[in-house]
Amino acid sequence: MSGTAVPIASIGVNGDFYLRTTTTDFYGPKTFSGWGTPINLRGPQGPAGPAGNANVVLFTFAGFDAPSNWSGLEKYFPLNGTDFNQSLLYAYVSTDAWYQLSGYVGSGQYYSVSYGNGGGPNSFIRIRKESGGIPQYFYSMRIYAVKANATIHLSGTN
Repeated sequence: MSGTAVPIASIGVNGDFYLRTTTTDFYGPKTFSGWGTPINLRGPQGPAGPAGNANVVLFTFAGFDAPSNWSGLEKYFPLNGTDFNQSLLYAYVSTDAWYQLSGYVGSGQYYSVSYGNGGGPNSFIRIRKESGGIPQYFYSMRIYAVKANATIHLSGTN
């Protein structure tokens, strides 16, 4: 049985159990003298866990132009070689909305993205305009680096 209030003596029969859902108090088994003293199933509060998204780093860059004859742009961000090699990188640019790169941006212009590890704080993202003839201005660019919390080496495996 269950309910939101303390169980009254008139409900249930001997041998029944009762859960008070608002407090997680567990009563029973019921005897001829009533429900008895409950046991709380929740227990004491544990220690606080780590803050969320501990392995996600956001890099934000100010706006920049992408002219129609644009051959490429490099933006550098401070990831060391190990962090760079053990991260997934996601690039987004903003025009009138946020667009993930590689892909089509705004008016159908296609951009490709490549990444490089220059060592030290010289990791970079390179954006290249692949199609679309009109100039494009990006209000900002964001790079999300999702760092691995473990590394699996696949060398010597099929």
